[in-house]
Amino acid sequence: TQPHGIVFLPGDSLVAVTSETTGNVVIVNILRGTMRAIATMGQGSHMVGVTTDGRWAVTGNMRSHTVSLLDIPAGSFVKSWPVPNVPEALNITPDGKEIWAGSNQTGKLTVIDIAANSVTTVAEGFGWPYRVAFTPGMNTVLVPDLRNEELRFIDRNTRRERSRLALKDAGPQGITFTPDGRYAFLSLSKQARVAIVDVDKQQIAG
Repeated sequence: TQPHGIVFLPGDSLVAVTSETTGNVVIVNILRGTMRAIATMGQGSHMVGVTTDGRWAVTGNMRSHTVSLLDIPAGSFVKSWPVPNVPEALNITPDGKEIWAGSNQTGKLTVIDIAANSVTTVAEGFGWPYRVAFTPGMNTVLVPDLRNEELRFIDRNTRRERSRLALKDAGPQGITFTPDGRYAFLSLSKQARVAIVDVDKQQIAG
């Protein structure tokens, strides 16, 4: 019940879907119509990210202010970390080494280093860090800020901000990339339009 985040696992038959009311991540076989739930041990499972190999999933528990790591093949909860309050924006690096999460309440962007078991703030001052998206080359992290109406570019390696793209009266929200990573498509909810962002030039291309 109350599904929200959804992402494909490798292949074309399995998706991971969050259930906010039950606090589960549900693995659904969309060809067979079967499903199995993995408990997150948190409340308000919202967004979900998975690794390239389909081994690990991560979800942000907005009401318990934690991020949970799940073993997909085993169908089990692995670990959770306390993070700044109301973690909505969330993703895991394809190699499974880092989890990036944005806090709706504090405006902080944090990185969880899974091997080091550490939680580090890498950026602050967000109004609403709506999503976290990694470029295919894993060099840059793009974070739309819905309330401040801008798109932030963060260097993944140095964890420092590269630039910001102002999007006044646009309402930036969902974001995805072309397979080659050259462009990002960013929904502008207030304008009923989609912005084409040149990732290298860090500007609007159309």
